[in-house]
Amino acid sequence: MKVVDAVSKYLTESAVDASEQEVEILNLLDRIQGYADVGDLTPQFILNPFCREYVDLEFAELPQRRSNTHGRALAVKDSLTVFFRWAQCEVGLEDLEGLEKALDEVCATIPRAVEIAALLNEVSSARRGGFGFPEFLTSFEDGGRSSYDLDAPGKSGTRGGYFRVKSATGLETVLEHSASGELVAPVELPFEIATLISEGFILDLELLFKDGRWVVYDNGIVYPPSVQV
Repeated sequence: MKVVDAVSKYLTESAVDASEQEVEILNLLDRIQGYADVGDLTPQFILNPFCREYVDLEFAELPQRRSNTHGRALAVKDSLTVFFRWAQCEVGLEDLEGLEKALDEVCATIPRAVEIAALLNEVSSARRGGFGFPEFLTSFEDGGRSSYDLDAPGKSGTRGGYFRVKSATGLETVLEHSASGELVAPVELPFEIATLISEGFILDLELLFKDGRWVVYDNGIVYPPSVQV
């Protein structure tokens, strides 16, 4: 049975009317993996593509969704656990226990990822008041220098893209650029973010080098450690 057919049958046969959020969660499952066999759903599917797509939804609606991220993550866990157990009875699943453990993991880390992203938004919004970034970037074209340069001569003072947290100690963090593998440190993060962040989280950042450290100028989404980018 395909996932798309299983979701439709489950919603039709469910003894209790599905909530709007439960329908949204199952439709997301359908959209990502609808034409796969439901019996072939794996823990890795939950840890990566499903988790990534769900975080994308949460991030797209910040700050409105920030207030009840934990409650929605719990609803994801409950809704999919019931669906997977129904599917186990209907067609059998390859690894029901693994799917449920994967749900536990992502639903514990998604709220932290959303909160980190929201806090980074606040930090970068405040910092952008001090720099005109497009003008700042022009100083680095063709290796040029200008009064906007904050780094040492011959070294680029900006980094951008996805970074995976390698270590987080106090207010300083070591990041690894996902594309190049370059380690970027020390990266200064405010206390509120430093207390939430841990190894493996993925941050979409624009960094500036100033006064011997990297600071966050702008940011995008934040993903839990299980996501691959």
